[in-house]
Amino acid sequence: MASMMSGKYRLILLDCFNTLFVQKPGGAPVARIAGQDVVTTAGLLYPLLAELAPGITLAQVYRAHGEAGAWVRDQRGAELREVSPLRRVVRMAELLGLPPLDPALVERLHALHIAAVTGSFEFPAAHGALLERLRRRYRLALFSNFDY
Repeated sequence: MASMMSGKYRLILLDCFNTLFVQKPGGAPVARIAGQDVVTTAGLLYPLLAELAPGITLAQVYRAHGEAGAWVRDQRGAELREVSPLRRVVRMAELLGLPPLDPALVERLHALHIAAVTGSFEFPAAHGALLERLRRRYRLALFSNFDY
């Protein structure tokens, strides 16, 4: 590896999540759905949505959350157009048959989701030390396909 890094490269591209930032052990939110533990933020969103529709189930929220994510991916198309993460929340509510959500609630639901997702990652000190060594010798670029 040392011979490969002998100055032959002028730029190093790094991915953000699952490369520099790694998932904390047990850090991802989990909900029990149909008797199984599933990594999802649906369990965090469920109480707020259940206030609007008391008969709604966690399984329905989980399914709508996943379908809304698939809908966003479809909306991006081949051009990979950006779709507002707030639109995913609105679409989830539509799939659940809820009336239009108050914008403040949309923001709150999104904030719960994103805090849980980003909060489940950590930046190990060793990665910082590595970046510090690399930046002395190479130009660095950080990329991510994370949509928020």
